[in-house]
Amino acid sequence: MKSSAALALVLPLVAALPAHVAHASGPVEVLMGIYFDPEDAQRLIVRYDNSGSKTGLIYSDDAGATFNLVCTSAIAEAALRATPDASSDLKSETRSSLLRARMALVTGGGRTLVGTTSGLFEDDGTGCGYRAVSELGDLWIAGLASTADEPRVGYVLTNGGSDDPQEGLWKRDADGTYTKLSDRLAPPDGQSWTNSGLLAAKLSAGGTRFYTVQLRFDLTAGGATFSLLSSDDDGAHWSEHDLDDVPDQASFYLLGVDPTNEDRVLGMYQRSKDGGDYASNKDTVLVSEDGGQTFAPYFDGTTISGAQFMADGTLWISDSGSESGDLSMPMGLYKSAPGLASQPEHVITDQSITCVGAQSGGSDLYLCHRTDFGRYDPSSKTFTQLTSMTSVQSIKSCAGQDVAADCHDQLCMAGWCGPVHFASAPMCTAYHEQYCGPQAEDWANGGPDGGSMPGDGGASEGHSDGDGDSLLDGGAPDDSGLGASKHAKDTCAVHPSGSTASPSLSALFTLLAALGLRLRRTRKDPSR
Repeated sequence: MKSSAALALVLPLVAALPAHVAHASGPVEVLMGIYFDPEDAQRLIVRYDNSGSKTGLIYSDDAGATFNLVCTSAIAEAALRATPDASSDLKSETRSSLLRARMALVTGGGRTLVGTTSGLFEDDGTGCGYRAVSELGDLWIAGLASTADEPRVGYVLTNGGSDDPQEGLWKRDADGTYTKLSDRLAPPDGQSWTNSGLLAAKLSAGGTRFYTVQLRFDLTAGGATFSLLSSDDDGAHWSEHDLDDVPDQASFYLLGVDPTNEDRVLGMYQRSKDGGDYASNKDTVLVSEDGGQTFAPYFDGTTISGAQFMADGTLWISDSGSESGDLSMPMGLYKSAPGLASQPEHVITDQSITCVGAQSGGSDLYLCHRTDFGRYDPSSKTFTQLTSMTSVQSIKSCAGQDVAADCHDQLCMAGWCGPVHFASAPMCTAYHEQYCGPQAEDWANGGPDGGSMPGDGGASEGHSDGDGDSLLDGGAPDDSGLGASKHAKDTCAVHPSGSTASPSLSALFTLLAALGLRLRRTRKDPSR
């Protein structure tokens, strides 16, 4: 199938996909992804996202008892301090790409890798000391992956859309060195290709299989075609299978590989929700039993936000529901028995679940419920909250870096610690400003003493009810959409915002948001 095409940024591990509709009154942080240290069950990392432009990670080294935050602005500043001769263009690209980062991988030994449209960044194993991986330069990272049998080894796939000699499939060895495994697949004359996403699976006969999606643009006739590529020999040769049935105005994503069967691949069509028509544009989960040669529909969900295979082949799928607040649409958590021979059981039916994940080989299941994160017990079907937007304890302390200062612009004003977000979180006590930190909590009702509440010239989204739950939830989460999109525009909800707004107007916007009323605009998503 051919259509005008644009690339969707893609992410590894737990699958959670790009947002199409923002929260009713503007961007607000949502928990959207979970990452695990494969060798340390005490270490959990949760990714948050604010409309795809203000992202970051919250770390726990004690199995969720406490969390501390590292925003992507701090990652950028740490990397730039390690590159003192960085040009102004590189500084700008690094900061911009990390603000939109939606891709991460944690290796054995605790190293966190963050992939962006302008390079790969790696920490020192503590969430601090991020540096740019020089071997990858400023290339667009298309996917990160690892396998359970080699927890200290990671794989990196670049976008492949340039003639840079560093384009291709890379391996991060257990000692931290990067080795190029294969070059990019060069397109024939009249075409340009771009990779999107990466899955790695342990082969029963030994070795590793890689899966990726490729968009092929016809430079003469226009439009794009989609192919699933797989390799069993470290990228030396790739098998190609055309995806002929991708619906128009839909994205194709790879979600995972069954650890008990490397030929069982999970994918999905994510349909555009433009106009708020969820009933006619549900997402479709797809299953391939032949290594991606063909896919068959498995079941439909409203807004599929994640998928996680367990070691025995049990599959969990999360659904964040309708971002327009229509509670009649399906949402929650689904469970499929090993083999996927029958339709999944709908085990949570009344909650918006924005991510699902489990440590490799582990039995514990973890969920994001928008502003809450916790552990789910399948036997009792109970959820134990570990943290929430209003309970993150601190901003991470890193030697030689003032992380709170580097995160100020990202977390204040139209951010986590600003008005009508989650300023009551203990970590926000790092800031002592009228509109950032504990004082910003006063502005949720229009500001104290008749003062004016500032705007940032853009959207300001959602507000908290004091318990950390957004009063107006929305936006399909995005963490691991291993695939590609044929549509370039997202729809987001906004309200008028200038340099100042009177308390009465601020209260009015909050009231309109609570009633589900919204103004809408379309925009180009720079990460797609």
